[in-house]
Amino acid sequence: VEMTENKQEKEGAEDTEKDESPDLKSKVSYQGELLEIGKNIRRTIDEGREIEDRHYIQLVLLKIKSLFPLKTPEQLDEERKELILKELEGVEIHTQDFPKEMPQGENEDDDIGIDLTSRSGKSGYALVDFPNTLNQAKLLEEALTSYTPKRDREVETYKQLQSSAAEICEPSPYEKPRKYLHESGLDSVIWLDTTREECFRRAIGRKIDPKEGNVYHIEDEPPPVDRWDLVENLEQLEDEWVLQSAITDNHIAFDKASRALRKWFTKFGLKDGTALCCEVDGSRGSQDVFDDICKQIERVISKKNEAEKVELDRVREIIANEQEEQERKEREEKEKLEKEAAAEEEEEGKEKEEKPEEDEEAKREDIKSPAESARRPGSQPEERIEQEEEKDLHENLDDDFKPVLLKLWRETEEAFRNNVQINFKNVRAQRELMITEFAKIQRDFIGYLQRPEEKQKLIDEFIKEYNSFINENPDMIEDDRTKEELHQRVDDLSDDIWEIIETRKKEDVEERQKILTSGYVENQMESYVAFTQQLMQAEVDRFLSSYQLIQDYYHAIQDIVVPEPPEQFLVDLVTEGEEIPPVEEEGNPDKFPRLDKLFEKAFRAQLLGELNKASAAAAGGKKGPDKGKKDVKKGGKGPAEVEEELGENEYTKEMKEAIENERSILRYRLTLLRN
Repeated sequence: VEMTENKQEKEGAEDTEKDESPDLKSKVSYQGELLEIGKNIRRTIDEGREIEDRHYIQLVLLKIKSLFPLKTPEQLDEERKELILKELEGVEIHTQDFPKEMPQGENEDDDIGIDLTSRSGKSGYALVDFPNTLNQAKLLEEALTSYTPKRDREVETYKQLQSSAAEICEPSPYEKPRKYLHESGLDSVIWLDTTREECFRRAIGRKIDPKEGNVYHIEDEPPPVDRWDLVENLEQLEDEWVLQSAITDNHIAFDKASRALRKWFTKFGLKDGTALCCEVDGSRGSQDVFDDICKQIERVISKKNEAEKVELDRVREIIANEQEEQERKEREEKEKLEKEAAAEEEEEGKEKEEKPEEDEEAKREDIKSPAESARRPGSQPEERIEQEEEKDLHENLDDDFKPVLLKLWRETEEAFRNNVQINFKNVRAQRELMITEFAKIQRDFIGYLQRPEEKQKLIDEFIKEYNSFINENPDMIEDDRTKEELHQRVDDLSDDIWEIIETRKKEDVEERQKILTSGYVENQMESYVAFTQQLMQAEVDRFLSSYQLIQDYYHAIQDIVVPEPPEQFLVDLVTEGEEIPPVEEEGNPDKFPRLDKLFEKAFRAQLLGELNKASAAAAGGKKGPDKGKKDVKKGGKGPAEVEEELGENEYTKEMKEAIENERSILRYRLTLLRN
């Protein structure tokens, strides 16, 4: 967990604006889930509880999911289509043959870890020595296929009613359904059955070369006899008594779980009725065991290949139908184009025969003057003039005013982006800092609880004095006064130990109270709300700038004076010297008064547009905006006259729709921030 946290801290320091690839996103997601599981396991260990089986299942499934991402049926069909199209194009697809002999690794662990499935041209996984218990097997099956045994399911309502009715009258006889094997999420279970005696023989017969580190077995893999120096230096790998006790304990634990596991696996099978579990005698030679395992894996792969062949035939049929449908559409399209071309040729021929006089008239019209053509109703020059007038209205902006609007928009956009990026970066940094700080507080407090104490020292001194007294005065043991003295010393020792315990408990409680009242969480909440306040302020500033920009643009294209915004148009969520409410309500940690007040003030910013009209009307004939904006025309009009002149034309409607759209965006984003 600590390694994952450090890695995430390093990754968090990199540039967050860079586009992430899907593989990187998957890797980050895997690390995040792994970190979460690790935290749960560490919390369980810190609480002194045993690690639950569901944590092991989560780890196994997370590893499987990272190696073999889940694919939908549509994605599998797409992969099959690509494979079939490659075959049709003549691309040869290579597969590897299954091994006939057991591969030899550098040591025993390498031989066990050979990935047999990858050598068959297939990708898959094998769970070795897992699940160990019935509960793990149930949880694994439930995670893979959502199967839950009947005993573990909740009793359904209709069965409860049926049971109640059976107490009144005898239920009707019914035929019990035939039992069938459930389809498991695993393809096969290979059960290696080895006797305890064989395990003893294999374990006790191992010898190790202390110089080279090679492991030999006296019977199965003896050392070379020609190297007498090697044979003489061989040592026992582990103590014989320790091995016997460990193997005995493992066999006892395995025997307890094996019966329930065997019974569980008998419920499952393949579609053809074959049992899921296959037993292999593990007491034979390694090559014989390896051959049996290979045969079982070959059978599994063969059945999966047959099922995949059926799916490939289905996809081939789909591809053939799609190609036929495509060819049919192309033929119909081609026939349609040919018919249309023939009809056009026939129509052109008829027009040439029926209208020779009209062609002569058109030639004569071309000779006429442009003025006469312009006077004709519905003529092309008149339509062009109307289009140019409409186009000019949209471009009715002074050359010195266009850069002002563009600069205002760019400044608004840049200020908003920078503010949001800085605050989100601060939020991420604060979150990482809090995670690290909380972990440090936990470690420090655990270290404080585990600090050295004097209890064991007192006990050791008492034992030492007692043994010394017994050795020096063996005759006084039976004396009653001696016994009373020793009992009194034991009572004194007990009182001293209990005093140490109570003192440490008091110190531990005080240390915990110091942590709880240190104010660290409250300070972090203050910072977090401050970041939220800055984000809300950025949203309000963006809205007000957009509001003014929209008004400036639509007034300018209609050549109408724009009134200056009033002073109250600028909104500060928190003013200097203002008394602000606390972050959290005392006694109710689910309410945040300061956040609610900030949201209320920011939410009211959308109404300032209506206040602008009232303020502008009260201002009367106020001059138009400076800084390069359009000059007030001679005989300038007041804001009320400006609004009256605007009227309800299409540009005014567009302006109101744009402003209302900005208001809805502000409301939505403020709600997101508040939540």
